[in-house]
Amino acid sequence: SLAKVLGVEFPAEELNSLWLRAMTLLPHDGLYVSAQDMEEGVQLGQHVVFECEQLRRRALAPLLRRIAARHGQQTIALFNPLGWRRRETVEIQAVFSQPGVTRVKIMDAGGRTRPHQLLRVRHFNDPGEHMAASARNSYKEIWVLVDVEVPAMGYTTLAVLPQSGNEEIGPLAKSASVLENSRLRIDLGESGVEALTDKVRGAEYRGAGNPVYYKNDDRWPWHGGPIAAVERIRESRWRLLEQGPLRSVAEMSGKIGSHSVTMQVSLHHTTDRVDFSAHIDSAGGSGYFAANVGPGFDGKVHTGVPFGTELRDLSREPWGDGTDPNEELLRKNVFYGHHWVDYSDGKKGLTLLAAEGKRGFLFDPESKSLDHVLLMTIVPRGEMEVSFSNPFFKGEGAHSFRYSLRPHGGDWREARCAQRAQERNHPIHTAPTLGNGGSLPASKGFVDLTPDTMAVTSWLWRDGAYEMRLYDTSGNGGPVEAHLPGRLADCRAVDFNGRAMARPVISVQGDTVRFTAQPWEIVTLRFTLRPG
Repeated sequence: SLAKVLGVEFPAEELNSLWLRAMTLLPHDGLYVSAQDMEEGVQLGQHVVFECEQLRRRALAPLLRRIAARHGQQTIALFNPLGWRRRETVEIQAVFSQPGVTRVKIMDAGGRTRPHQLLRVRHFNDPGEHMAASARNSYKEIWVLVDVEVPAMGYTTLAVLPQSGNEEIGPLAKSASVLENSRLRIDLGESGVEALTDKVRGAEYRGAGNPVYYKNDDRWPWHGGPIAAVERIRESRWRLLEQGPLRSVAEMSGKIGSHSVTMQVSLHHTTDRVDFSAHIDSAGGSGYFAANVGPGFDGKVHTGVPFGTELRDLSREPWGDGTDPNEELLRKNVFYGHHWVDYSDGKKGLTLLAAEGKRGFLFDPESKSLDHVLLMTIVPRGEMEVSFSNPFFKGEGAHSFRYSLRPHGGDWREARCAQRAQERNHPIHTAPTLGNGGSLPASKGFVDLTPDTMAVTSWLWRDGAYEMRLYDTSGNGGPVEAHLPGRLADCRAVDFNGRAMARPVISVQGDTVRFTAQPWEIVTLRFTLRPG
């Protein structure tokens, strides 16, 4: 839609076709498909992702060509697809066509030097390069982590400038037992992550982020039987992969029962965030893997749902006892959540950010243990399941999972949990600018929302107008002001099908619309822009 504002044709037919293909990947029960169907589904999913990436590249190209950049200066553009300003650490890549660069500084669109951390270097003296001895330590490619701020639904630029002197990645310790900064501490040991300590709020989270394996009693229907045993990480060994001003990373290898596991833990130093990348080689069996964290205090569970947030009072959930063969809610304390779950006592807490919880989340009120269910493993039983028996059905083989933990003060509102979840699922995109000059400034936001608890969930071109859908992530409601990407010819509230609605009442002035949103209200704006 932003590319459409800049004069590029909106790919309505292509998007519709990709949506229809993606919908075929959502069967009622994904377990009961054959190995051939699963492999074809994976191929189709990869095709849809690839085609969507090409559409994004095609849309960004005219923007990248029109951003002003100084002649001869290597400039990287960073695009934020979300409706609020973001400050994050972002990885960029810089390429040098000529030898001689051995150190750089990163400057933002305002001419300020940004903190950076060198992650990886490829030199001109790599095998096969024929180069004078004086140039052999020059950068050919570098990968750099940068602390950057990007405007709401817009872009900024970073200039990579050669400097005198040398900068290389220093030697790292062969083993690791602690990752720490001024706010957080992560203790590492043979059992994986032993504890995550929030030093600011005085909270400790046991085994934070560790994958665990829960063995099931398979006599129950629907593979939802009681937990018969718990297997945790053992025999783990840690090594340090990164250590710098913006991020420290350690990698573990170990065992969970008969399963092999490796895991990278990344501690960010400019924000209270810990990222996990877990890789499990599953030997199968009857049970499920889950990412686990153990808060050590009394609190409440809130979780994201589509267009909202809900309190999970598990004492009121209806679980079966296995006596009715048609019941499916058999595993006690399991609940649905959409991308995130927060545990807080109102003064401190922790948010678990994950991919959509297809298999659900679980909280045990007695042990205060929170789990994100990652993968079921199944021993086939009965004629139907034996007929579908394959590595996908059994949960065998290699599987990878990514999730994050964010300790915070206050409750889920103060922690902006809904925004943090969207940031994780919609990363900042980076690309080199494609020209030396243009009509667009070095940094620009195209849509600006006040308050910034309003989120944009979609923006499309349909039947001669733009439709932008917003919703109130805070549940508070109140006055809203939205600055849109141009002077407005018309703007009105419509329903999901584009039909006009009487409320909310929309006030239009120049490029700005104002209205009052009710708590949790979804508002779709249909608007057109004046030419030029």
